[in-house]
Amino acid sequence: MFRHGHAVLKLQGSEGTLCDPLTGEIVVAFKLPSPLGDPGRKLYSLDLSANRRFLAGIASADSAPGVAWRFDLASNRYTRLINDRADLQSLRISPDAKRVFATGGTADPELTARDVVNGKELWTVPLKGAGRLRAVSADGRRVAVTDYAGLTVFDAASGKIVMSTPIASAVLPGMYSVDLAPDGSRMALADGHVVIVWDTTTGKVQHRLAHEARLVAFSPDGRSLLTGSAWIQKWNLSNGNSAFANSILARPWGATMLKWSEDGTRLLTVWPVNKLEPRTPLLREFLGVWQVAKEELVWKENVESTVGAAQLDGHGTRVRTYLHGRLVRGWNTSQPENPIVAQVYAPPIANENSFQEFLPGGRLAIQSHNFQGATFEMYDAQGKFEFRRTRKWPAVGPRRAELHFRGKGTVLYGPAGWRHDFLINGEIPPLQGSISARLISLLPVQSSMFVAGRTIAGSTINSYVWESLTGGIATNLPQDIPNFDKATLSPDGQFLAVAAEREVIVHCLRNPAWNWSVPVGSASALAFSPDGSTLATAATDSTVLLWKTPKNAHEWVAPSSEGLWNDLSSINAGVAWKALWHLQDYPTQAAELLATHVQPVPGPKDTAAWILKLDHAKFNVREEASKTLAGRGESIEGDLREALKAPRSEEQRSRLEQILLKLNPAVPPIGEALRGMRCVWLLERIGTIEAKKLLERLAGGASGSRVTVEAKLAIRRLAAADRDR
Repeated sequence: MFRHGHAVLKLQGSEGTLCDPLTGEIVVAFKLPSPLGDPGRKLYSLDLSANRRFLAGIASADSAPGVAWRFDLASNRYTRLINDRADLQSLRISPDAKRVFATGGTADPELTARDVVNGKELWTVPLKGAGRLRAVSADGRRVAVTDYAGLTVFDAASGKIVMSTPIASAVLPGMYSVDLAPDGSRMALADGHVVIVWDTTTGKVQHRLAHEARLVAFSPDGRSLLTGSAWIQKWNLSNGNSAFANSILARPWGATMLKWSEDGTRLLTVWPVNKLEPRTPLLREFLGVWQVAKEELVWKENVESTVGAAQLDGHGTRVRTYLHGRLVRGWNTSQPENPIVAQVYAPPIANENSFQEFLPGGRLAIQSHNFQGATFEMYDAQGKFEFRRTRKWPAVGPRRAELHFRGKGTVLYGPAGWRHDFLINGEIPPLQGSISARLISLLPVQSSMFVAGRTIAGSTINSYVWESLTGGIATNLPQDIPNFDKATLSPDGQFLAVAAEREVIVHCLRNPAWNWSVPVGSASALAFSPDGSTLATAATDSTVLLWKTPKNAHEWVAPSSEGLWNDLSSINAGVAWKALWHLQDYPTQAAELLATHVQPVPGPKDTAAWILKLDHAKFNVREEASKTLAGRGESIEGDLREALKAPRSEEQRSRLEQILLKLNPAVPPIGEALRGMRCVWLLERIGTIEAKKLLERLAGGASGSRVTVEAKLAIRRLAAADRDR
C-alpha cells in the first residue's frame, strides 16, 4: 500500500493490479512492457502518484543500483527517467507527478531532483553516505532522506537542508519508518523501539512516544499520528496523548495456546514473549485471561519460562500452568493481591520424552518415557505430589520400544491399539483398527469421550476419531491434515478445525462433503469453546479471533426416533455417534425420546454391608462376601473403587483388588451399560431442565454402576455451571 493510502499494488512478474484498499476491488489491471517486465528484472523503490496514474521505481538485473522509470497506467507507456544515471538506489515522485527525486552514487552519494517532463536537472546535493529516500510531503515541499549520519529534510524546490539530525539507534537506517506531515512541518520516525516527532522548522523534538512501532503515518490534516506494530495507536500531536489503550504485546507473534474455561465465558491466551524479544536472555511467555463477551482482558502475567501445559478452571478464575523445569504454578485471577495459588517443584526424572496435561478438576498428569519404560506422576489441583507409577515396555520387536508408544493424559498408547490407563493402573479397551497398526501421532482433543490420531501399518496411513469408552471408530478423519499440532477436534467430536497456509478449514466429520473456512492464514493455535458453538483462532499478527460454528443439522424424522434409541447401544461406534450427533441437534425431541426409555440401573441395597464383611474374622464369611460382590459385576464397580481408596485392613484391600480385576476394564461395556453412559454424555450436552431430570433418574440407580456414577458427576458439573452464571 502506498503512503497516501489510495491504492494497493500487487505485482507478479509483468502482471500487475491496483486495488481499492477499502473494497479490494481491482481499479486498474496492467502488464509491464519490456524491459520492465522481462524475466529476472528486479523492480524496487516503487512509488505511485496521488492521482494513481503514474507508477515509478528503480529497475535492475538484481538488487544492486539501477535505472529510474515511470509507467503511465492510462496509456500503458513506459518512460526512462534520469537518463544519464544507472546508479540509482531509491526514488520518489512528487504528488503531482511533475518531479522525481532519487538517491544514487556509491563513491560520491547524491540526492538529485529532476523535471519529469523535460528531464532537466533541478538540483543535486551531496550526501554523507549512501542514502534512501523515505518520504515526500503531501504538498510536495519537503523531502526526507536517511543515511548512516542520520535523517535529513530537504526543501524540494531548492535542495537546501531544512533540518538534519543524527539518530542514536541500533537499528539499521533502512529499517526506519519515516513520514512527513502533509505540510512538511513535522517529521516522525519509528525504529521499533520508540517514535520521535520533530518540528522540521526548528529541528527540535516535539514528542517521544512510547510505542515499539515499525510504521508511522500522519493524518491528512497533520494533527494526529498513527503508529503501528502488532497494534495501532493514534496520537494527538498537540499534547502527545494516545487515543487507545495500550496493547499487551509490543510486537506481533501468534499465541501458542488457547484454553477455554469450562463455562465458556473466559479464554486463556499464551504468547511466547521470548520470540518477540530475541535479545532477552531468559525465556518468557505472556499469559492473559479474557472475558469473552466484553472482549476485555481481566488478568495478565509474565512468566520467566516456557509454558508446557495450561488450564482455566470452571468459570475462569484460576489459572494453572506447568512450566519448563518441572515447575507447577497457579494464580487466582479474582485475587490479584495474592495471585499465586501453588508453586511446587516436581522432582526431576531422567527421560527422553515428557507429556503433560491438566485433567478436569485441576489435577496434573505427567508421563515420561525413556528406553526402559514409562513413568507416570499425578499432582493434585494445588500442585502437590499424589503418586507415581511405572510401566515397562512390552516386547514389540527389535527396534527401540519407546518409539512405538505415545502418551496423553493418563493413558499410554501402544501398537495394535493397546492402551494402559495409569489412573486405574490397568489396560482399557484397545483402539480398533489393523492389528499391525502403530499410532504415530495424536490430535489435540477437548473431550475425554474421544481419541483422535493417525496410524501406520506398513505403508498405509489412516486417521480416525475413536470413542474412548469402547475403542470403536466413531468416524474417519480427513487424510489431508497438514499439521496435527495445528488441528483440534470439537468437544462433541463433530468438527475438525485445521490450520492451513491461507485459512482455517473446519471439516464436518459426520458429513465429509460439507465444510467451511475462516480467513486466518497459518494460525498458531485453535480451540473450540466447551459447547462447540465458537472457534477461537490465533493469528500470527497476535490477534485472537472468535468465529461462530455454523449448524449442519439433518431433518428430524419422528418415525425413525426408535431406531435412534436402538443405535445408542450399538457396538459399532460409528452408528452410535451418528445417532448421538443427530439427537444433539434436536434437544427437545431427544429428551422426549430418552424420557420414554431410560431407567436407573437396578442394584442391591446391601453392597456396603458385604464390603465390610471382606475382613470379617471368619474365613467362610469373607469368602461368601467375595463371591457375592464378584457376582454383582459392573453395578457395584464404583462402590468397590470408593472402598479401595480407604481400606479397613490389608485383607479387605486385597479382596477388593481381586474382585476389581475380574471386572476387566480392558473389555468394553456393552448393552444397557454402554447405552446408559452414552445417554449421560448426551443429556449433559443438552443441559435443559428435562435433561437434568433424566440425569437425576439415572443417578438414582445402583450406587456402584458406572452409569450411576457418571450421571452423578454430570449433575455436579451442570450445577456448578449454573452457580457460575
